[in-house]
Amino acid sequence: MSPDADPLDRVLGPLDRPPTDGELLALERRAAEVDARLAEAAARIDDAITAALRPASRGGAPHRDPADAMLVADLRRVRVGSRGVDAQAQRLVEQIQARLQGMLDAVRYAARIETAAGGRVWAATAIGWGGDSASVVDPALDPETLAVHRRRVAVSIAQRRGRVRFVALVLGGAARIAAAFAGGGLGALPALYRYVEQVLDAFDTLADAEAAALPAGADP
Repeated sequence: MSPDADPLDRVLGPLDRPPTDGELLALERRAAEVDARLAEAAARIDDAITAALRPASRGGAPHRDPADAMLVADLRRVRVGSRGVDAQAQRLVEQIQARLQGMLDAVRYAARIETAAGGRVWAATAIGWGGDSASVVDPALDPETLAVHRRRVAVSIAQRRGRVRFVALVLGGAARIAAAFAGGGLGALPALYRYVEQVLDAFDTLADAEAAALPAGADP
């Protein structure tokens, strides 16, 4: 498991490269869907915590999603062993912490989005850590190109927000588990991280399908 691996890289694109005009429509749609899926995952994590607190023998309604059922099983194991984390589990927790930190570090630098034509920059926008932005636009820039520039900025902000929301979802879930299981939140980090990755798996498939549907040499 690489400490700097980014689970959103294939879904929302790399942070170090502004989206091309050809990518905008797909990324706009995907960013909105990812945002909705992560918001939904917060409630599903809370449901999993409630289910994990019940005795396994009581059963309950079956989980529609295998990822939800796996999370409940993982949390039950965390609950039983919440008084301590063995050395192997501790190493895994540290790897997850490093990956989360890497995602936050990636969005701390200022991004710069430029729209150029004919060797000249017509619009430039700087995006800060909090998603704030400042733009310089040539008054002669046509409205259509300006609209594209603004879409590229909005997508870049969404790419950053997705990483922050991913981290907040994992850490927030761990905090709620720590409160519910009397100290089991740290041991639950790997399970929560894997769960949120699984929630986003469908978008990897979507990205592959979109790329496969493009003509050879076209922008993704």
